[in-house]
Amino acid sequence: MSVLSNQRHNEVLNSLSRLVTRTRDLQEIYKTSADFLNEMEHVDMVMIYVVDEDTNQAVLEAHRNVSQDYLARASRVNRPKGITWRVISSNQFLNVKDAQTDEAIGPAGKALGKHGVLGMPITLTSGGEARGVIWLWSDTERAFTDEEVKLLSAIGNQIATAIAWAKQYEDRRKVWQEKFKV
Repeated sequence: MSVLSNQRHNEVLNSLSRLVTRTRDLQEIYKTSADFLNEMEHVDMVMIYVVDEDTNQAVLEAHRNVSQDYLARASRVNRPKGITWRVISSNQFLNVKDAQTDEAIGPAGKALGKHGVLGMPITLTSGGEARGVIWLWSDTERAFTDEEVKLLSAIGNQIATAIAWAKQYEDRRKVWQEKFKV
């Protein structure tokens, strides 16, 4: 994702918008979003965590290029453990040049063998409270540039909006089914 023109920036956002608005199925939105993000330059691994309100855990809903060992260790993260909860709780981006040397990255993150990492909070409510995090990991030692963060932030916002709409649709569908015993 080197320097993008405004036109290319808009093309990327429009492409994602078309992908995630085709469905109201949450799992399809997670899958499509992870696929899309995994195609970005300098992104070698993707994780999308969303908070499960019932268990108070961050649940790995979608991922690309993640080892089975990591999945066994960290597919569900208890509050307030690790950097996943740090990003969710602070509602702030985390941009790390080298995960292997950064003290904020725990043993499970270091075991991934990746270097550059960007954690983006997922805001699902109008109040702006983070309800998840998108992790983008790079094989190379590098911090994501301001331009990349800006574009990825816009992408993250579109993903968050699609997730919020799908959750709202699912909640309404359940109420309708209960009301009419469908």
